[in-house]
Amino acid sequence: MSITKILFSLSCLVFMVHSEPILRRNRRFTANEPLDSTDRDNYHNLIQKIWSGVVRSSPSQINNQCVNIVNTILDTVMECSKRMALTQHLYEELYAIAFFRPPNISKVIYKIVKEFILAWMEASRNENVYQACLNTAKLQWRSPIELALLGL
Repeated sequence: MSITKILFSLSCLVFMVHSEPILRRNRRFTANEPLDSTDRDNYHNLIQKIWSGVVRSSPSQINNQCVNIVNTILDTVMECSKRMALTQHLYEELYAIAFFRPPNISKVIYKIVKEFILAWMEASRNENVYQACLNTAKLQWRSPIELALLGL
């Protein structure tokens, strides 16, 4: 499955669960009330999408701690992606300035910087979530989600 399809699936799950944002802070999660089967299924599917099946889970293992961890992961990925997008906008502005190359920059350095900026912009075009952000969150939260799934 391509990265674009994975990210599209992830963004669909992030933005729609029962026509509500998944990042909502639902009362029942903070009040430690039991989760219904639909919420358990949705969070199980989300865990499987995030870790591509590496983290073993079942809907019956989903508890409030798992839900809080998944919500934290999604918040972290979105915040990281926003920061990287701002950095990309900065590079786009610098690229516009670099287009009118100052005479003291050598042609080799100018060419390297220009190629780097163009490659980065091309790689991240039409992406709402940066892969580096997702990979960092997956690495940071894999052990905690596995422990939460075991009920520890």
